[in-house]
Amino acid sequence: MATHVNFINGTTFTHIEKTIIRSEFTIFINSESEQSKPIPISETIVRKQFGFDMVCMVEHFNSVLKDITLATSCVPLTEVSIFYKAYEGILLCALANLLKPDSVDEKTITLKPELLDDSPDGELRKIENRNIGITALRSQGVCISRQSAAMVNIHVPSTIAAILVQVLRRVTLGRMHFQNFELLVHLFDGWSSAEEASAILATDREKMLLIWINHLLKKASTDLQLTNLGANLADSKVYSILLWTVAPEAQRASLTSSEDVMKETDLTKRAELVVANAEKLGITGILRPEHIVKVGKDSAITFVGLKNIVLNLAFLFRIFVAYPNIDVPKMKDLPSAASKKAAAVAPMQQVSSLGKHGATEDSLIRWLNSFGPSSPVVSLKTDLCNGRVLLEVWDAMFPGCVPWNKVKLEEVNLSSRRKFTWMANCDIAIGIGQKHGITRDVCSSGNISTGEVKYIASMVFLMMRLHAQLTRKEIIGEDSKVADLDDKGLVKWFNEMMEKYRSDFRLKSVDDPNLKNTNALGYLGERILVENNLLSSGPADFPRKPKVAEAAKKPAAAAGTAGKRTPPPVAPKPKMPAKMPPKSKNAADSNAEEDDGAKNEEPAATNDDNGEEEEQQTPAEAHNSGGGAWQFNSVEQVSSDPALLTTFSVTAILMFSKAGVIVYASKLGPETDAAVYRSVLMELNGLSMKTCN
Repeated sequence: MATHVNFINGTTFTHIEKTIIRSEFTIFINSESEQSKPIPISETIVRKQFGFDMVCMVEHFNSVLKDITLATSCVPLTEVSIFYKAYEGILLCALANLLKPDSVDEKTITLKPELLDDSPDGELRKIENRNIGITALRSQGVCISRQSAAMVNIHVPSTIAAILVQVLRRVTLGRMHFQNFELLVHLFDGWSSAEEASAILATDREKMLLIWINHLLKKASTDLQLTNLGANLADSKVYSILLWTVAPEAQRASLTSSEDVMKETDLTKRAELVVANAEKLGITGILRPEHIVKVGKDSAITFVGLKNIVLNLAFLFRIFVAYPNIDVPKMKDLPSAASKKAAAVAPMQQVSSLGKHGATEDSLIRWLNSFGPSSPVVSLKTDLCNGRVLLEVWDAMFPGCVPWNKVKLEEVNLSSRRKFTWMANCDIAIGIGQKHGITRDVCSSGNISTGEVKYIASMVFLMMRLHAQLTRKEIIGEDSKVADLDDKGLVKWFNEMMEKYRSDFRLKSVDDPNLKNTNALGYLGERILVENNLLSSGPADFPRKPKVAEAAKKPAAAAGTAGKRTPPPVAPKPKMPAKMPPKSKNAADSNAEEDDGAKNEEPAATNDDNGEEEEQQTPAEAHNSGGGAWQFNSVEQVSSDPALLTTFSVTAILMFSKAGVIVYASKLGPETDAAVYRSVLMELNGLSMKTCN
């Protein structure tokens, strides 16, 4: 990752994960064999690794989770319990509901402590809880890769802390947006046109916080201007002025004035005065003096540096929420009170209306946010026009592909220059797309910079489609040697798998309406996930793939051998497992018999190509005893009955979430984009091609 990029996004966390967290995880794995039991996490261990960072994070999470129903069993959190509750998955689901209410239904996760014990079934329930929470968080701007989710370990706190730091940033700085605080519109003067309104909406969250801080510094009649949310905060000068400016007159007598704070020459003691002032204003616990003094000293691409920056951002956000101090301008020369009210809300209404997005954008926005962009996407029209989010996503998909030294990230006030700068950034994004098969006639830099949703959606759709190929290759391994799978190949594989799983249902194309009108995706997905030991449903005698020896305990060794396996370039025709349920016979299946008038023969052999008996894993070995029944017993029509469709949609999305497969839509059915189905099918294809787990 280029170190000159001065903003935090999902790529930042990916870099930290690869360089720091994985090394800590490997050390734990290598040392685990030397002791019979890992040392339980304790306050001493947490303090040794994180200092007082977790104390501050816990204080903030306790303050914001108190009204979240799902968090009832979690709060009050401690610097130790936060790791256990996150590992159980309950806290992650609660945080997802904090970011977006009702993201996770309480009924869909396991809450009873006795069911979340250390037994194999208890561990499986924790994994399912975590996957549900992680899947919900990913669609809301928290970047958690498949590898990160798999590495979560209660005995390696950094694997959990990395997720919590992201969530903290998202629930604080991530909310510096008009969608959450319409009052922010009054920080911008001298605009009236829709173009200027769009430019305001394109302001990223960090810039919005800077604008607010500088607005108050100007209000305090000081020439001081804050240029970054890092090292410039370390001397406490900005903090001292900011707190004095927002403090109500009645409370100033109890505070240390900004002048007196700055008379203190010792930076730590100066920071102590700042923290004391904040506590007197009701802003407690989120920051300690050492966090102020050390901010910016360590790079943001180190875990220590990142935590310091995020904690300072959270502190600033708490000040903003408690004391925004944004004056609403009074409107003059209005003929009546009614028209005065209408005029007063007009700017906010104009900005708000541009910020709304329709249901057609939902899937693309969910996908974009899964990369953890520096500013979460709310609208394709307004949030992509400066090119920054698109470039961040490209950089996450193909690390190092973005020439950041050529990207213009600084704020441009002049309208004509701003448009030129945005177009230049967007042109870089389009150029990267061209290198990866997305031609320039799909979308132009002008289309993006002016917010033409039709063209922007077309480009993002193709990026999402390309990402599905990359995800499939990542699951299989050796992505450079795995051929892409086009729609024709995907349909062929789908039909072969349905034959393998004893169903007569067949697809004619990825856009076949029967895919959306039936529960076929759930039927196929459940069997692939159970076969890969990712779900606890399914009969106990349903064959499951063998696991790599001690893979769960020695992932480093497994990763080392994965590179030696050369997977086939295309999905092979699956063999019939040893035991299968009877063929699915129903109305939906019978439709498929009309496809070509031909029926495939049932494969009779249960052995591999060398005549050797295929090794099957016992239910106990699979760490998945099976619930004894399928959630989707057969392929059925669901679109004709709204209640049946809703039941299928909720059940299927929950099932995929438990297995860690993200569905970039809030529901499945006839109105869902084909891109969502294609994305899920690509991931299932990758899982089906894995030889073991």
